[in-house]
Amino acid sequence: MVTRHKINTDFYEDTFSLIAIHSSLEDYNLVFMLNRYLKTGFKRKRKDLLLTDSIFFPIYEWDDTIHDRYWTCVGNSCEIEESFDVNDLFGNEVGISKYHLIPEFRDADYFLKIEQDGTFVEDEVVRQVSSIPQVITAYSVNRNELRSIENIIY
Repeated sequence: MVTRHKINTDFYEDTFSLIAIHSSLEDYNLVFMLNRYLKTGFKRKRKDLLLTDSIFFPIYEWDDTIHDRYWTCVGNSCEIEESFDVNDLFGNEVGISKYHLIPEFRDADYFLKIEQDGTFVEDEVVRQVSSIPQVITAYSVNRNELRSIENIIY
């Protein structure tokens, strides 16, 4: 039996900004464009962000040592092929289930999380991300509106 530990968000006091990004780009293409337009240095982490044993999200990170910020870019959706036991003529059927890292913002394709001690105004970052031609829109997310904040504490 596997022991699971949950972080109680009442005790978690980290300051970060969260930006939602809507784009049809694949994750690696979006990160390439972020590196190009924002002059960042995102690289894919060796391990994906695991929500459960079978639900995982690709995650990219960049440690900005000059400004003392830690950036992560993570996809908001994961599609899993599942087989369903159906007692009919066709037997087992295969379907695709879609899961979201932050279900309250299921329309957002990616999230950009910027961790920094103190205050950080993300308006300039939102403007730069929105200037990428393949990005439909980008906007700041109010952390107080998130019911599933524990999913982005990594």
